[in-house]
Amino acid sequence: NIFSSLINYRYVNALINIDGQNIENKIFSMNIGIGKYNGGGMMQVPGAIPDDGLFDLTVIKKMSKPDVILSLRLLYNGNIVKHPKVETYTGKSITIDSDTRIHLETDGESLGHTPMEFRIIPRSVQVISGAMVN
Repeated sequence: NIFSSLINYRYVNALINIDGQNIENKIFSMNIGIGKYNGGGMMQVPGAIPDDGLFDLTVIKKMSKPDVILSLRLLYNGNIVKHPKVETYTGKSITIDSDTRIHLETDGESLGHTPMEFRIIPRSVQVISGAMVN
């Protein structure tokens, strides 16, 4: 669970390149996505639009462990992006490197570890969707 994970957590220095712009931060967490929801209703990239041709990236910079716990609710209402220790970006190409390995996962499945590169490949997936039902 998150509380036991926090006890032993060490922040990581990450170098992130988004479409040629370098960002370097000591981070707690980051999320890259094209859809706003993940992990049981969390909204770590609440501004993500699946068909805009861009990744959305949310970087949660180093914050105190009590602040992490107090901010958890912000992940579920989409307001995490308003936190002063959070930065958001969009781009077509994102590379991530770090001073120590960051293990990356999607929906619980391992993608490996840093360094990693993510690129949007336009019109590579066809999706059929219906009208929204309320």
